[in-house]
Amino acid sequence: MASVDPLNDVVMQGEGAYKAHSELQYAAMLKALPLLEKAAQEIAQRASSSSSDRLVTVAEYGAAHGNNSSVARRPVDIHSIKPLETIRQSISPTQLQVLLNDRVGNDFNTLAATIAEWTQGIAAPPFVGMVPGSFYDQVLPPSSVDLGFSFTSLQHLDRTPRTADENLVPVPNAAELISAQSHSDFCSFLRQREIEMTPGSSLVLCFPMTSSSGRENLAGPTAAIYTATKEMVMQGLLAKEVIAGFQRPTHDRTMEEVHRSLGAVGDAWVVRDVFEDSVLHPAIDALSKEKELNGPSEAASVEYADAVIEWLVAVLAGFFLKSVKLVDPGCTAEQEGVILVEWTTRMKRVFLRDYRDEEVFMSFAYIWLQRAT
Repeated sequence: MASVDPLNDVVMQGEGAYKAHSELQYAAMLKALPLLEKAAQEIAQRASSSSSDRLVTVAEYGAAHGNNSSVARRPVDIHSIKPLETIRQSISPTQLQVLLNDRVGNDFNTLAATIAEWTQGIAAPPFVGMVPGSFYDQVLPPSSVDLGFSFTSLQHLDRTPRTADENLVPVPNAAELISAQSHSDFCSFLRQREIEMTPGSSLVLCFPMTSSSGRENLAGPTAAIYTATKEMVMQGLLAKEVIAGFQRPTHDRTMEEVHRSLGAVGDAWVVRDVFEDSVLHPAIDALSKEKELNGPSEAASVEYADAVIEWLVAVLAGFFLKSVKLVDPGCTAEQEGVILVEWTTRMKRVFLRDYRDEEVFMSFAYIWLQRAT
């Protein structure tokens, strides 16, 4: 089945679009830093006890434009790439090599600019390299990585099982198909890292999961997507086939699914820690403060809707436009832009109408693994 499923080859919006709308990913990443700090400290201790002054290699899998791991868009943090700064506090920069991986189509220009901005602000920057390729394949030499991490990327699957018809009605076994693909992909990711990472090395992961509390991830924004898309189809602005093709190749695993996959690779990986935590889109802070000071505000509600919908569009636009292009190969870049603006505007309108000021919630799994010796 997996061999005939469409390959997920979409990357996040380039030219800074995704980087400018990654606040929720940043908030989720911050909660992973204590695990990364502990792992880095252990790696540093191992390196210091070694007789050779060898290079310590750190790899980020799914670096995108550097935003998940990088710049909090506030002046005080303009040169602060949080995970790398966390690692540098434990590992001497003169011994540190950082390799940043993402798909071939990723905007490596923006990533390079982000890294250059960071290195200008530090006295002894680490050696940095970029590695294009899918992290579901081997992307680095065997036994070459001492510390790896991947934040808010592993929900993106390698392939996309067909789980809904042209009306977005789920096929009868949709849940089983997506769960099986998710398990296969997670195990594949860990088996590839098994090859690349040295015995005793650490791997720190953070990705969206289905909340054990039963609270739905992104409830309002997700509903706004489908309502806006169906409206455009009904009004003749989109072909019906676009809906069938627009299926997000992502899965929010349950904790049970996480443990199932970890158990399948237990011969190679020791679980040091695994837990669940949640975040709200940070734009809720400004909205709540405005309400507290001045009461309900139309302008504040509009600003909040803009923030959460533009964040989601930055993540999903590539998948949506890929579906548009598959249905109409002659669609020009200008036409794509018009369609995307209309889609985004309608989503904001739906969110304001039906889900005004709703907290945008996501639950995340946090995992620290150690390569078996």
